[in-house]
Amino acid sequence: MTQARFAEVTGIGDASLNRWEHGLNIQTHAYDRYLRLLALPGIMQHLKEIVERGPCPVSSNPTTF
Repeated sequence: MTQARFAEVTGIGDASLNRWEHGLNIQTHAYDRYLRLLALPGIMQHLKEIVERGPCPVSSNPTTF
């Protein structure tokens, strides 16, 4: 997966990913936890499917995916 696609799927900015890859910054604890969750089976596929569906309409129930 390209860096651009990873950024699109995860919502992490290109600039942040680039800084992490080049050792200019390290991710925060929150991003570290998020990245670890991405390693769980099926999570990346689920995020890809969400991205492919497009933006979610505004809902009164924020837990609806």
